Amino acid sequence: MRTEKGGHNRLHQRIAQRLLDDIRQGHVVGIPPLRRLASIYKVSFSTAWKAVHHLSEQGILSTTPGSGTRRSGEPFQSAVEDLYRALRTRIADGSFRVGRSLPKYAYFQEEFDVSKNTNTSALEKASREKLIYKRGRRWMIGVPRRPAGPARRRPIVLILFATPFDRRSPPPCRTGETPADRSHSVRHSL
Repeated sequence: MRTEKGGHNRLHQRIAQRLLDDIRQGHVVGIPPLRRLASIYKVSFSTAWKAVHHLSEQGILSTTPGSGTRRSGEPFQSAVEDLYRALRTRIADGSFRVGRSLPKYAYFQEEFDVSKNTNTSALEKASREKLIYKRGRRWMIGVPRRPAGPARRRPIVLILFATPFDRRSPPPCRTGETPADRSHSVRHSL
């Protein structure tokens, strides 16, 4: 292939064309970060950057420093919003089941290529929307089960053991006797 200047296509131009084809075919929903893009196309970081820059110059992609890359004309969504929507979608389709715990932070950091702070922000947003809740150190899916009313404490059960009689008190009366009848004998037995 020849370029406009008469030289051969450079690697970053071929990667840019492959990325553009993948975007048009729907294989790439959102433009991944440059490091992930480099690993997907098995090129260096600088080649991936040049490919994205090449598409940006053509007006196909729009790059915002610190916010990422998106197709031109698409509204901007932060990484927090992307992760939150993915969580909501996976809970809705049953990939993440109600009553179970969410995967650990490392799972989301690896899959979505986000920082721990972005991860925490997305989980807190999902918590405010009552999709998940915190139990100890784990995030649980669904609404927490709490008893109705203020009585959250468990009841206290006391077990009392009774002895037949105390040595300091008179022994139980026999049938037909009254305590007054026995008082004389009790006093002397102590």
